Amino acid sequence: MRSLICVPAVDFYFAVIVALGCKSAHLPPPQNLSYVWTDDFHIQVTWQKPESPEGCELRYRYKESTEPYMCRKTSGEGSGGPVHESCLTTETIGPAGLRYTVTAECGSVESEPAAVAIPPVVQMVKDFKCILYSSDAMNCTFTAANHTSDLEVSYRSCNEPQLTTSACRRLPGVGPRMGCHLANISSDEYVCVVIEGTSRGKRVNNTFTRNPMTNIIMPAPKLKITENGDYLRLKWNAPTGPAQHCWKYIVYYSMCGDNKTIEESIREVHKDLPYNKRCQYKVQVKGFIADHCNKGESDISDVVIYGENAAWDPSIVVVLTVIPALLSACVILACYFLRRSLHPPQGNDDQRPSTREGVPEALHPGAGENGIVFDHPPDGAAAAGTAAPSPLRVISVAPRRGCFSTRCLFVEPRLFNR
Repeated sequence: MRSLICVPAVDFYFAVIVALGCKSAHLPPPQNLSYVWTDDFHIQVTWQKPESPEGCELRYRYKESTEPYMCRKTSGEGSGGPVHESCLTTETIGPAGLRYTVTAECGSVESEPAAVAIPPVVQMVKDFKCILYSSDAMNCTFTAANHTSDLEVSYRSCNEPQLTTSACRRLPGVGPRMGCHLANISSDEYVCVVIEGTSRGKRVNNTFTRNPMTNIIMPAPKLKITENGDYLRLKWNAPTGPAQHCWKYIVYYSMCGDNKTIEESIREVHKDLPYNKRCQYKVQVKGFIADHCNKGESDISDVVIYGENAAWDPSIVVVLTVIPALLSACVILACYFLRRSLHPPQGNDDQRPSTREGVPEALHPGAGENGIVFDHPPDGAAAAGTAAPSPLRVISVAPRRGCFSTRCLFVEPRLFNR
């Protein structure tokens, strides 16, 4: 009766056949409910059958808190009346206690529920957590309350009656938390844990149940890297724990110092990376259990380094710096001369060199506008009262072919008569 089997938790019924039919619309509730703990995880509730009309078939409905694991509830007829046995833990009862109710039914008629109160248990530990780190071992941690001492932990498979004691120790660097090692368990069975200690001078038990498959942290994979042509072949070992078909992996790596992550769900235990032989690679692997299975992961692997970052080649520096600078200079010069050819410079008259440079003084006693040189000053240029000018001789100035500066002009004397 005390063994636990994984079955769905539902309302439980059993019948006490009194006779056929039901001749009354009124049914009294069960009488004298009481309970007794049969072990650390089981409670047995008993009551007396209510008075029922002749020919009525009695059935009972039970209501209790939902247990975090599924255990078999047994019902039957004992020497003192109907009996129902169920499994409870400190977490199930909670800090406010538990109200356990039983209702009698006869056909479509039901009684008022009868209830019995189960008081809360002193909470000696808080934040009880367990992780599965191999196929047959768990680590559990918790924080002890201030008023507790002499804590001892024992455990068993919930389907086995024999408890195994585990030594607990204070975990370094995590304050008041303590840890216990649970070995030789079955990862596919619920584990029942009993923590016994002294609280304010009284011995108290706190009980817990855990499904090992709901919180898995496996050791880190062992990673190896080999060169395969233009690729690096990454290989690692799969975790040795349960749910082998549920594992997927993420690869973290850096190439020449540039961090990258392969977020895809890698189902295999290998992966090829494109290989740049001038770069150093640093690689790590971490495993996760797929969401449709359970909850778990592995530790991240150690960093594995492959290759070296190559030093800079001087020829590469020349190619990347000198050649672009030369090209830029050529482009600037080409643009400058193209602009000069399309738009010759136009200087101010006072800055323009004299058109009489290099011409004998006897040929140009005076000069007019537009660079024309006269052998006499033009009309109106002589002082008042001077003699009339002699016939005009004009000396024309022509630019030298292919030259755009006035300094390149040469004088070609020509004679014209008015």
